[in-house]
Amino acid sequence: MPTCPLDKLGSALSGLCLLHCLAGPLVLGLAAGAAVDHHALHGLHAGMALMVVPVSGWALIAGVCRHRRGVVLVAGVAGLALMLMPIAGLEARLGHGPALTLTALGSVLLMAAHQWNMCLRPLEADSRP
Repeated sequence: MPTCPLDKLGSALSGLCLLHCLAGPLVLGLAAGAAVDHHALHGLHAGMALMVVPVSGWALIAGVCRHRRGVVLVAGVAGLALMLMPIAGLEARLGHGPALTLTALGSVLLMAAHQWNMCLRPLEADSRP
């Protein structure tokens, strides 16, 4: 199975996570005084993770199996780990601001890993006999 469509989907899902990270506080700030259902937010984060983790995992592993550059997988796993911080409950320990920053950084890192994976596809085709 080609990794390119999965990398595009993984990159798009990571972008949605980034949008959620950046727009969420803005929306909540505009709705000052609105009650925030933290259980619903946790469910949203878990639902997003259920989409991002398998797609990204499959795409990155398949790509690395083809082009043999494990650093792409390392970057992707690091990005996923940072993105999963809200689910792991680390936001309570770090505070919202630092956790938000690290989660957004994770989204960008994962998108970069997917883009890197796609860029290496032409190189893998050139290296075949």
